[in-house]
Amino acid sequence: MKIGSLNISLAKPTPPKTDVEIGTSVNGLMPSIFGDEFIDTAKVKAKDYKKMLDSDGTVQALYNTIVMPILGSNWTIEPEDDTPEAVKQSDEVEDSLRTPPHKGGMSTPFDLVMAQSLRAVVEGYAGFEKVYTIKKGQIAFRKIAWRDPTTITMRTDERGGFNGFKQRAFIGSKYEEINIPVDRSFLFTYGKEFHNLKGRSAFTAAYVAYDKKRRLYYFAEQQAQSDALKTKVVTVKDGAKINQDELDATVAAIDELGFKATAGLPAGYALDTLKSENALDLMPLIDHYNAEMARSVLAMFILLGTGSKSGSYALSQDQSDFFIQALMSIRKNLESHITSYLISDLYRFNYETPKYGTFKFEDITDSTIDLLKQVFVKLTEKDRLPQEVIDGVVQKVADKLDIDVDLLEKANKGKETDSKDDDKSKDVDPPVVENAKKKDSSTDLASGGWRRDLTPAEEKVNFTGIEKKLDSLEAEYERTVRPIYDEMSNKAILKLNELLEAGKYKDITEKKLFDENLKNQYIRAIKESGLEAYVYGKNGASDEIDKKAPSTPKNSKNFFRDNAVSIADKQFADLTFKISAKVSEARRKDQLSTDLSIGAVIASVTEIISGYYKDVVGITASAIVAIGINRGRKDTFDEHDSDIASYQYSAILDLRTCPICEDLDGKVIDEKEYKNTLFDPPIHHHCRCIWVAILKDELDQPTITGLPDAPGGVTEPSLKIIREDALL
Repeated sequence: MKIGSLNISLAKPTPPKTDVEIGTSVNGLMPSIFGDEFIDTAKVKAKDYKKMLDSDGTVQALYNTIVMPILGSNWTIEPEDDTPEAVKQSDEVEDSLRTPPHKGGMSTPFDLVMAQSLRAVVEGYAGFEKVYTIKKGQIAFRKIAWRDPTTITMRTDERGGFNGFKQRAFIGSKYEEINIPVDRSFLFTYGKEFHNLKGRSAFTAAYVAYDKKRRLYYFAEQQAQSDALKTKVVTVKDGAKINQDELDATVAAIDELGFKATAGLPAGYALDTLKSENALDLMPLIDHYNAEMARSVLAMFILLGTGSKSGSYALSQDQSDFFIQALMSIRKNLESHITSYLISDLYRFNYETPKYGTFKFEDITDSTIDLLKQVFVKLTEKDRLPQEVIDGVVQKVADKLDIDVDLLEKANKGKETDSKDDDKSKDVDPPVVENAKKKDSSTDLASGGWRRDLTPAEEKVNFTGIEKKLDSLEAEYERTVRPIYDEMSNKAILKLNELLEAGKYKDITEKKLFDENLKNQYIRAIKESGLEAYVYGKNGASDEIDKKAPSTPKNSKNFFRDNAVSIADKQFADLTFKISAKVSEARRKDQLSTDLSIGAVIASVTEIISGYYKDVVGITASAIVAIGINRGRKDTFDEHDSDIASYQYSAILDLRTCPICEDLDGKVIDEKEYKNTLFDPPIHHHCRCIWVAILKDELDQPTITGLPDAPGGVTEPSLKIIREDALL
């Protein structure tokens, strides 16, 4: 059987109809003329939680705090095994999901699909319709379209299992009721242990505080109105003979008075206003309920997220650990849903022998976990929690995780498309050169503070921000790595002493000396430093060329992992060799016969380990973060190379420019030479050079100069081995 250009064997499942969409994403219920009433939480439905999320800033902030660490995680599709066919299938499926709309991908970007799925945290569940199409001869998703929970009802089979959706909504100008079958439906449920299909909102307990806060806001508004338009009182002077009709007529006339109005009162009357004394300040109560909402939401989130029904939140000595555990639980839940009910379609419809891969988030970094724990404490420690505190906490998390808050707003509004290229980094300073740090006086050639005047392309670069980021990342790397290295060293010395006393010289190996768990921590620190620099570099470059930052390619994610492993392996292999050489030298000289002589060898080894940190490990930070930033910039430029005319080498950030970078500085090359040159920064330790892109639409195009054959007298960079073999 043949569908278009796609040949499908009869041995495979019948493919779905393509380019057919049944339901609608429109919020399609007829508006009611009746106002909504506040109901008790036992009767609160998805539409009520939806209204709460849409209308309350505190709820939105708390929701964002929960879902942003999940959305900020990189993801990949891991193949079933290491065979070429399994890798090929998983790469094709991942490419299908990652391809942006303007390049023929889904009209609902997959990041938006995940954000809309996580609305289940508030509403209990999120429902989607899978819409198929044919692309490049394969079945693909045209969209994974969110369906407003106020318009859908779940259908069940005879066993009570999920059997698709029934939707009642306006489609075009007609109100319709249609069925979305289970094979075209995707359901993500939160709090499944409370209801198999509809789940349970993490905001259930918060709804009471939300209700009371709304009422307090109403009273506060009435109080403000009363203070602004004070109640007027008409009184009759003592002794005045006034009948009731005259009094009523005077009151009615005074009631018509507005601002800046003057009244002439009949004889016998007086006019005054009621003065509010000791008026109740309602804002502390509103702040109190904000805090109550924060605590109840986080407590419910932990309760549902960990699958516990024993009140672990109240019993935990360190509740922030349960918060992290809950985040991990929701990530795993979303991973399993996407693996089983979304990407499995792309495998079984397109491959004769499917090698089903697994959707997998990358681990959250240690520094991010520490930040999230601080966030948890911040949101639960105060009795009063003003809105600006919550907003500030959310923005801090967004900045750390490089989250596009606009994406969450689109998910909240149920938008399907993401046509605007507005994914910009929020944590960079404008390119103000005059605030740049002064360089060494011998190279300070420009009045702006840099070593020379900036070119038109460089004026778009936030050099100050890059410099600050490099400094902070190098310092953070040192703070993270030094304690790990010191602990590994202390344990290695103790183990070496045991081996020397026992005469087990053949056991002096890397595996015996260095603790495997600590080495893994060391590898992770290297990887995370590179990745954090990468994200900054990628987003900074996207700002410069005013283009959307690309998703992290799979080869870049693998690079930072493999590079970290290779660096650690080589460093500890080198260190083990130096230690073994020292022991061998002592054996040849017969210097290991007494405790005193063993002590002397241990002292020498201690000096070797200490010196190795200073000479090798300590300078690794500069290379790792510079590689990360430059690889991030390169991935952004590669994504938008059709808009780039040429590339300029920039050595502005070097404190003292080496002869190599001095010869390369300011040189402009075309696309071909850019892709093939060995001189891709950083080209040596402490190198802070970068490539700068020159767009095709820039009016003042520089002359292509090319690179010198042997800049600074060399034919290749000293750090070439880092990029090609991932070694130091």
